Amino acid sequence: MGSLGGTQCAPYEVLQEWKDENVELRSYPVQNWVCTQATSHRMDDMSSSGFFKLFNYIRGNNDKNQKIAMTKPVLIESKPDPESARNRIFKMGFYMSATDCPSPPEPKANDVFIEQRQAMKVYCRWATLPFYRLLLLTSTD
Repeated sequence: MGSLGGTQCAPYEVLQEWKDENVELRSYPVQNWVCTQATSHRMDDMSSSGFFKLFNYIRGNNDKNQKIAMTKPVLIESKPDPESARNRIFKMGFYMSATDCPSPPEPKANDVFIEQRQAMKVYCRWATLPFYRLLLLTSTD
């Protein structure tokens, strides 16, 4: 999709949109993401801590001490925790641009990892959190 407000965006295709609800169904191709994961009963517990773990990675906390430009969207995936009816497993990810970062450096932090996500269809909408704008993505697969 190019860039939005000067920040590079993960490429995607809009398959359907619901303008009144500010929701889109998007198709994303295979892409690399830098991710972190946590189990909690509240997404807020993951939001700021996960964001800053990933932000530290792109600010150079990786095996090449490489600074990487911020991209959009921020991916948050939520799945039920099979070990607890109360908790969910939240995974947060930053898109790794195939142009600017074709071979992402390895994270130094143990709880940050590179993941090649398969092509996915997701429902997206904007949400405002205390520290940043976040695009929530929910997989349809």
